[in-house]
Amino acid sequence: MILQPVLLENNIDNDSIERLKRLFYSNPFSRVKLPNNMIKVEKNEDIKFIADLINVNAENITLAHFYKHIRPHYPHTDYHEREISNVVMPLEVSDDSTPNLIIFDQVWDNPANTWVFEDKQARFQHNKELLGRPCDYDILHSTNKEVDDDLYKHLDHQPKEYWHGLSGKAYPFKPGNVIKFDAKSIHATSNMTCDYKLGLTIRLDIPFN
Repeated sequence: MILQPVLLENNIDNDSIERLKRLFYSNPFSRVKLPNNMIKVEKNEDIKFIADLINVNAENITLAHFYKHIRPHYPHTDYHEREISNVVMPLEVSDDSTPNLIIFDQVWDNPANTWVFEDKQARFQHNKELLGRPCDYDILHSTNKEVDDDLYKHLDHQPKEYWHGLSGKAYPFKPGNVIKFDAKSIHATSNMTCDYKLGLTIRLDIPFN
């Protein structure tokens, strides 16, 4: 049974957001300019703070990491061995726009991968790269149709045919929101409406509440 996405609006208070941002920016690696700057949360006290924010036990968090990026993320999944659900916590957007996290209805019932379309130079350490589109593989629930225009307006940084077979919904990447979804659900970031954005991704070995 695949968990259906849940959006909790205005769920995280400003003080907690600021504490998490300080945690990210206090790491020297946060100042390295990369297209996608990822920093893992290591300290037990920080993991416990995050767990309390989303009402889970700390031991159920398999991974928590910050990501600050300036380019859209390719479609990918996050299931490895223990992961059941993902929680995304938007922390910062560089301007007043509202970018989105796109969660597709389609599922990849295999260990995590990233579909890199025609980018033969792309390499990923954990969610290993696959050339081509999700629809070129045995994804579950493919529509076998082109993506609809309402969804594609958030994904027009790539050609429309790259999103063939996919359907889904755009969830606002707005600080204070929490977005929960299944680790096997294919997801991607929308086109960049801002110079950069910062989020926290949390992976759980239990279904979310």
